[in-house]
Amino acid sequence: MLLLLACSAPAPQRPPALPQPAVLWPTDAVELPTQAADPLPFTPDAALQSLLDPRQDEPLPSWAGADVASSIAINDNLWIWIFGDTLLGSLDGPCADDAAYCGRTITETDETKLLRNSIGVAERGWFGSMEKIQTWWRRGPAGEATAAFPSEDRNAFLWPLSGLVIDETLFIAANRHTLASGLAPVGNVLLQIENPGDSPDAWQISERAIPGFVLAESGAAAISWTSALVAVGNWVYLVGARQNDTRSETVLARLSLAELMADSAAPLEPRFLLRNRSDRKVWSPHFDAERLHVVPGLPGTSETTFEGYPGLGWVSFRIPPFSFEIRLYTADDLLGPWRDRGVVYRLPAPWSTTAATGCAPEATPEERDSDCLRAVFIAYAVKSHPELAPDKGFALSYNVNLFGGDFGLAVEAAAALPGFYVPQMLSADSLDPAALDVAPETR
Repeated sequence: MLLLLACSAPAPQRPPALPQPAVLWPTDAVELPTQAADPLPFTPDAALQSLLDPRQDEPLPSWAGADVASSIAINDNLWIWIFGDTLLGSLDGPCADDAAYCGRTITETDETKLLRNSIGVAERGWFGSMEKIQTWWRRGPAGEATAAFPSEDRNAFLWPLSGLVIDETLFIAANRHTLASGLAPVGNVLLQIENPGDSPDAWQISERAIPGFVLAESGAAAISWTSALVAVGNWVYLVGARQNDTRSETVLARLSLAELMADSAAPLEPRFLLRNRSDRKVWSPHFDAERLHVVPGLPGTSETTFEGYPGLGWVSFRIPPFSFEIRLYTADDLLGPWRDRGVVYRLPAPWSTTAATGCAPEATPEERDSDCLRAVFIAYAVKSHPELAPDKGFALSYNVNLFGGDFGLAVEAAAALPGFYVPQMLSADSLDPAALDVAPETR
């Protein structure tokens, strides 16, 4: 989320010290070295990017950028996108090369400078092509911008992260946060929307707490259940992340489809995947943080997607904490074991950059001014979007944020770098199982 580290490892106190001069926007950026490699399957996709890039709306303000960027199929012709912290403002133009925008002036909102979440609506046109995503948020009594998903707790706000549709009902897993908690959630909720095909301002939304959440405090490993929702057979799997020191692990729970659909007001009763005394996997209605089964081979993350692919089985993508590369993970079974298949994309400059002047180890906190944070980026939340993918291929989005800083630095970045805090779109025509050392078989 904006101005906070949205990744699965704890935030270090400061960026590492490097011997380069200060990095400013954007031409002085120092690209981090990357290892030489064969051409990778994913490349930036300008056509897909144009569907998501901000465009000037009337009346102002316009949607000027956000993160999360999960897309959920409502039917064959309609998709809902969910976004987290959202920038609103006006866009500079006309621009060279017919670009949608070449600069942004950000407007502060009444929600502590940021709109905490927003929605995108994507539809398929008459000839089968996808139309530009239309963004939406609520309006208060005086016309002020307010979150698309309000929190039932007035002292908190929601960051929606993942979702799925079952029998025309939309479910969204969200973290509840407060201003004091920052990046760390204070709870997990499942939102249920009975009429997602209607206009968002007519949605009927109910909210239920997800059991098994563990707050990050007192040395306990934080546990959150909102990384992904995956429907398999008669179950909806809650993909969770357990944060333990510098490691994040994937854990699982599941909800009965029948129970989930029976009563939107009934408390959720997930079964948690545990290890019993014989070290065997068991699904238990009794939560036990210490006995949670860790999915082998799949690092934990705050946000992700899962899907099947011929010859590869289950597929998921990750950006390792504090890195600038997207890695592919595959498994024959959602429960694992998972296998790291290597890098499928390396982020280009300016996102793969860092800065150091004023951040030397011997500098005092007062000497470490904002310049040492200016072009320190972090990338996170790789999501797959099957509705945008080429035949037998993939479409991915990832988010780019500041490593640290404040709202003022984010505004500077948005003005100087058109791609900053706008989900970046990639595509690949295929992922060849043979090239990944996988036996050619279909899950």
